[in-house]
This record gives sequence, C-alpha cells and structure tokens, in this order.
Amino acid sequence: MTNRFVTLAAAAAFCLSLSSPALAADYVPLGNAGGWNISSDGSVCAGSQDFTNDTALTFIISAKGKAVIFIQNNAWNIPKGDYSALVSVDRGNPTVFAGMAEGKVVALPWQLRADQVTMMSSGKLLKITVGTQAYSYMLDGSAAMLAALGRCAGSLMNAANPFAGVAGMPSSSNPFAGN
Repeated sequence: MTNRFVTLAAAAAFCLSLSSPALAADYVPLGNAGGWNISSDGSVCAGSQDFTNDTALTFIISAKGKAVIFIQNNAWNIPKGDYSALVSVDRGNPTVFAGMAEGKVVALPWQLRADQVTMMSSGKLLKITVGTQAYSYMLDGSAAMLAALGRCAGSLMNAANPFAGVAGMPSSSNPFAGN
C-alpha cells in the first residue's frame, strides 16, 4: 500500500499541478466510506479501493476543486506520456478521457459537474479501457465515498480560505479582492 500512495502522490502532483508530491507518510487515513479507503495529505482527498483484476482505483479531489481518477496496476511499466481512455458507466455511451500515464499509473482528470458526480455515485459498473485492456469496477459504495471526498475537500478549501462561504465576502482567495 505504501508504494501505491507514493505513486499516487507523484501522479496527483503531476496532474493537479500541486507544488510538490506528498510522501506516503503524509497521507493520513480518514476512515472508510462505502468500502472505500479515504485519506488526505492536506492538499488532496483520496478514495481508493483494490480490485480483484490486479488494479487499484482511486478518486482524488484537490483543495483547488480539481479531480482525477487513477488506475494503478503494479505489473504496468507505461512510458510517461499523454494517453486517452474510454470510460463508461453502466451501459452509457463511452466517453474519451484525455489523461496521462507513467509507470504503474494512468491518471484521468474528470470534471466535478453534478451530472458526472451523480453518474459515478448512482452507477453500478464503471468500465475503463486503457490501451487494449478493459477493466470493470463495481461502484458499490461510490456514493458514500464521493460524499466523503466532497466533505474532505470542502474542509481543505475552507481551511485554505477562512472567508469561503461568508456572505458578502469576495469569492477570491484574496480577502482584499475588489478593494
């Protein structure tokens, strides 16, 4: 598990433009939501689960509101580069996700739109085709996991901006914006 967090931390930094990759020791377990392990390093919140197809699936939401889906397989040795993957939930039409990969991880940034979160929360089966390989993931507990990630990321956002959500205050992270 430690190697997975080091790899995910580096990939998260790469994909989310974070200042520096976190170390595995920086990830604090926050518990379990719907069968998914929830953790945070103070800048991102992660919900992960190991699957029987030799992969781990992780959803990450950053304090900046960005989101990434990671697929990790310890047997992979993917050259660093931009790749695309086909993603579908249940029997929906597949969508091409532009992503990146390196080593053992494929990172697929996704939009935190209400329809996307609802699809992942209420869907039963997530199918991701990476190159020539198709992987299927049961989304059991994903609603609880995504809700926990939303609360976690919201806490990180509020900690970063003490004026967040205060009526009449500037929406910028700069409390003096507009003056």
